[in-house]
Amino acid sequence: NATAQVTSKLKLYLAVWSFKLNEEKDAWYGAANWNNSPGGFRAASALNTESDVGTELDFVATYKYNSALTAQLGVARFFTGKFLETAGRVNATGNIDDMDFAYLQLTANF
Repeated sequence: NATAQVTSKLKLYLAVWSFKLNEEKDAWYGAANWNNSPGGFRAASALNTESDVGTELDFVATYKYNSALTAQLGVARFFTGKFLETAGRVNATGNIDDMDFAYLQLTANF
């Protein structure tokens, strides 16, 4: 992860995250259902031979307009790993898609 204070008002943040199964035969769990949903996002399988779920790249720019208002723009891309390819996580055309996410957040302090 890296952070750069470009100006007194603008800060940039870059992060890389690697997601892996605990074991090749494990399921892929979400944060909300790790302990109460059998199978998670994808059930465990004795046939699974991959543990690499994928890699996420995050970029966040934070601009402090003044002491009361801050704007934040975030963009992320998830590059699917071998686990999703072998797990059959495909789209309608039969391809494994990387996933994108973006947000804009305004924070007002009173």
